[in-house]
Amino acid sequence: MTGDVLNLVTLVRQKISARRSSTRVRVQALVDSLELPADPTLEELVEAVAAVRGPIECSPLPASMPDDVCGLWLRCRDRNVILVRTDGLDTAQQRHVFLHELAHVAFDHGRDVSMTELATWLGSDCGIDLSAVVTARGGAAGYQAPQEYEAEQVARHLGRTIRLAGPRRDDMLRDL
Repeated sequence: MTGDVLNLVTLVRQKISARRSSTRVRVQALVDSLELPADPTLEELVEAVAAVRGPIECSPLPASMPDDVCGLWLRCRDRNVILVRTDGLDTAQQRHVFLHELAHVAFDHGRDVSMTELATWLGSDCGIDLSAVVTARGGAAGYQAPQEYEAEQVARHLGRTIRLAGPRRDDMLRDL
């Protein structure tokens, strides 16, 4: 019995390690494909993703959204809209949520929000033509789902990579 438990634990660890390794490779491949400068700004990052996926707009998440929803990505026919909660989140948290949703845009992750649920959340006065929405991704999801885990890893990586303000850092100092 003890041997079976140890074998199961070993198998689970191997699967987790393989998932992390696979995600790391996909994250790095995505970042490399964007051809960002060595010291990118948030604006340069958004422009790079927009060059591949189309225009990107960011707006505050409507107050009608459930409290546990921090961000939402809507892929519309003519643009991508990222909605970020502004109340209750500081600037750094809002930036992280934006980067997480931007990662969904970059990976072109599929739908996880039904159009009915989306219409209920946003209401008719949100300023977005819901009939133009092709995909909606967001809401309260754990990071067990592979797409959520990937988006979170990209957001963390980019959060450490992007330059918030000021002149470009010296190549030697950037790596410290």
